[in-house]
This record gives sequence, structure tokens and C-alpha cells, in this order.
Amino acid sequence: MHIKNQTFTAVSLVLSLIILGLAIAAMFTSQWTVMSTSGIFISSAEGLFPWTCVSSGTCSKDIDTWKHGPTYFIVVFSTMWGAIAAVLMATCLAINSVFVSAAWIRFSKAFFSVFLFLCLTFSVIFYGIKSSYKTFGQGFTRTLGYSYWLAVSALFLTVFLLICNITNLFSSMPTNERSYNLNDNLVLKRTTQHENDPSWRP
Repeated sequence: MHIKNQTFTAVSLVLSLIILGLAIAAMFTSQWTVMSTSGIFISSAEGLFPWTCVSSGTCSKDIDTWKHGPTYFIVVFSTMWGAIAAVLMATCLAINSVFVSAAWIRFSKAFFSVFLFLCLTFSVIFYGIKSSYKTFGQGFTRTLGYSYWLAVSALFLTVFLLICNITNLFSSMPTNERSYNLNDNLVLKRTTQHENDPSWRP
């Protein structure tokens, strides 16, 4: 069982690190949507992170940066931050579980995996619906860019992380202890029966 827990821990740690990298890359790259005309790349529409106001140092003053942006941008921006925070916590717990095996760590990993899954699922579906393929005047089209597909990749791996951490939670120590207690009770019962049997000899 110790080897099985180590396997779950290793898989959880590797998946958490990959998902963390994908989520950060999706958050801070600028091609969630791409504008093009006649199949020729023109410019990335917008990323989630407001690099324009960051580079100019006007984010605190330029309120129009957020006012002019679609509401769903800000919603997905928030849920992606939640996803990054969740996978960061899951990664720290996975590293901790390498050295300490405790039920609360396994429970916490499962909890943050569920939270991560919900945040990424909402971000991907909500943004995908709001920013799906559209055609504008003069042959311009807007499609989903590689930053969006990085988030989709993170969600895909999160499914495996969720399965791994939940499986580890339910195959953890308390179940084994109940099994051991049951076996000990059976052995004690058989021993008592033999001791009460005059024909039994050790």
C-alpha cells in the first residue's frame, strides 16, 4: 500500500506541475482570440491579462481598459486566477505528501483538484461560448487562439489529476485500518474458540 501511495503522489505531482505551467501560460499569453482576414493573421484580439495598461503603467488610472472590455473577459480572468491558485495549492500539497503521508493532505489535494476542475471548466466553456467563431464586416473573422487551447489542455489533464487524487483519498489509510481490525478480530475469535476446545493443541 505504501508503494501505491507513492505512485499516486508521483503522478499527482507531475500532473500538478504540468497543469500549473499550462494555466500560467494561458493566463499570461495574449492570444485567447485571433483576428484574421482571408486566412491571413492580422493581430491577436485580446488576452486575459491587460498587458497594454501594465506596460504603460496606467492600469490604476485607465479604468476604460476594463470598461471597454467584455464582461466575460473579467469573469474568466477571475476564474483563471482561481484555477492558478488551486493548482498551486495542489502542487504544494503534492510536494508535501512526498515527505508526509497524512489523511488531511490527501483530502486537501482532492478538494483543490475539484475546485481547479470547476474553475477551468467554467473558464473554457464560458469563454468558448462567448468568443466562438464569428464573422465581421470586410471579411474579418475572430477565432479562438492558442492561449485558449492551453487552458483546454490544462482542463484535460485536470480530469486525470482529479481521478488520481480522489482514488488516492478513498484508498487511503482509514480503509486499511478497518480491514486490519476485521482480520485481527477474526484471528482473536478463532484463537478463543481453539482455547475453549479441549482437543486443540498449539
